[in-house]
This record gives sequence, structure tokens and C-alpha cells, in this order.
Amino acid sequence: MRSIIGVALAVIPIAGSAQEEPAGRVPDVLQGIYVGSDTCIDPDATHWVIGPQADFFLSHTDWSKRFFMTMVYDRVPRTGDGRYVLDIGDGNFSVISVEEDGRISSAFIEGAEQDADGTGKTPERLGLDDVVDGLNAGDLQPEESTSYRRCDRIAEQIMLPYVELIPFVRSDLLPVCRSGSLTECSNAVFDYLDTQGDGEIRPAEIARGLRIATMFNAGLAYSAGDMSNGEITSMLAMMPTYPLVGHALVAQVDYDGSGGISVPEIGVDVQHMPGVMSALADLPGVDDLPTDRIAGMLTSLQGLIP
Repeated sequence: MRSIIGVALAVIPIAGSAQEEPAGRVPDVLQGIYVGSDTCIDPDATHWVIGPQADFFLSHTDWSKRFFMTMVYDRVPRTGDGRYVLDIGDGNFSVISVEEDGRISSAFIEGAEQDADGTGKTPERLGLDDVVDGLNAGDLQPEESTSYRRCDRIAEQIMLPYVELIPFVRSDLLPVCRSGSLTECSNAVFDYLDTQGDGEIRPAEIARGLRIATMFNAGLAYSAGDMSNGEITSMLAMMPTYPLVGHALVAQVDYDGSGGISVPEIGVDVQHMPGVMSALADLPGVDDLPTDRIAGMLTSLQGLIP
């Protein structure tokens, strides 16, 4: 029954995947906060937060053009000489070396393709295992590496806009939902949203979940390049409306008037919930989104109700 609470994180990709040791996780040695600077408190530096199964990458060309990306990793294999390989999509890979002082060095392999076979066909992109084999054999050489300092915290000037997203990336929620059962995922989502630990989900907690989902997916869209900056901006512009969504969801099933949704209340009349989906379409800012994307989002929300 808790799966209905997944409405707040519905657009986060959750699927089964091939796994590497340890199962379904980024190796612990890579997880952490990294800054591309000699000092951790540098608001102008590139920041990279690596979590158990996803990361957050913040960079900029100047202060007015700051951008962030997120990525989910199915597995992170290791080469024979101890380097780790991240598949960042479209034939691009990050080859990471862990230094003795805790720093990491990241070197890119861009647009890795099979050698032309003389048939005139467009070479296919190399897969993750192909790249690992190429690195082991010495056939592939990454570009010059960039060093990142391991830090305990991020500069406040950087952290504030992402204060909800970064803890999510560093949490175990994605590994649970991508490798566990639907029940385990639903329980994990409920517990993550229930910040007060009182067994109820309140409007502000639902709004927080929606903001996390929106920012995470905006980062994924930026990484994949499948949305324009205008579309991403429109997506983010919807976030001020999320408290209204939270109140609408709670109002559907808050039968005891506590101001929150408990698990027993969720199971009373789930047939009430489809009405919220049509109400979402009337929220300010929705008209700015491409029709296919808002329709897809609402379909995802609707699909969690059963």
C-alpha cells in the first residue's frame, strides 16, 4: 500500500540492472564529496558528489552559467590496474584513479567507437565491458586527467540550492529501489519522505519529494542532452507549486484530520487518487512543459496508484 507514496519520487528511474561487486552499488572507495580545487571551500570550483548508485556534478563557465548534472550507474567495473570506469552515456566514459591521499583523478574517454571495418557503416559506440577490455589491453588511452580533492563538506554558497538533492544522491534509496522488491522500494520511499519519523507523510514532505525528483531528473536530462535549457527551466519552474500538490494529496485520504497521510489511510479509498492526476494538469506552469513530457509524468504518477 505504501507504493502510493512513491508519487513524490515517481519520475526517478527505477529498474533492474546488471550488477558489479558489490551488488548494484558504486564502490565505497569512490563515494564522497570532491572539489576540483586545492581548498574545499571554493564556490567557484567544480563539485562532484558520488553516492551509492548516482552522482551529482556541478560546474560552470562563469557564475551566471552554472549547471548541474546527475547520473545513475548500473555497475562500476574495475580495470586490472585498479582504475574504475563510469559509463556517462553516448560512448563517453570517466576513468577514475584513487590516490593514496583520498583524492581521485578522472580522465575522459569521449565517443569511444569500434574501428571502421571498411563497409561504410557508422561505427557503433563501445560498451562498458569493451572499454574495460581496451584499457586492460592498452588499446584505449583516456585524455589528461583532472584531480579532485576529497572533502567533508561543501561550501554553503554551493550547497543551498541543492540542499535536498545532494543528500538524496548520497542516500541508499536508489540502490534499494533498483535492486529490491516493490515492497522494499515503497517502504524505503515512505521512510525517506517521512522526515519526522512519525509514520505520516505531510504536504511539506510530499513537496520535498517532488522537488528532489524534479531536480534529479533535470540533472539526468542535462546529462543526456535530451531536453533544451528552456524545457529544463520550465520543469524547475514548477517546483513552487508542489506544496499545493502535497496538500491536494493529503486532502484525499487524511481521514483523521491529522494533517498527514498514514499507511492505514492510504489503503482506505485509493480510488479517490485518480482525481488528483487531473488536478495536477491545472497547476500553474504546467502549460509551459512540452505536452508529451507532462503527459508522461502524469502517467507515471497514475501508474503507482495500484
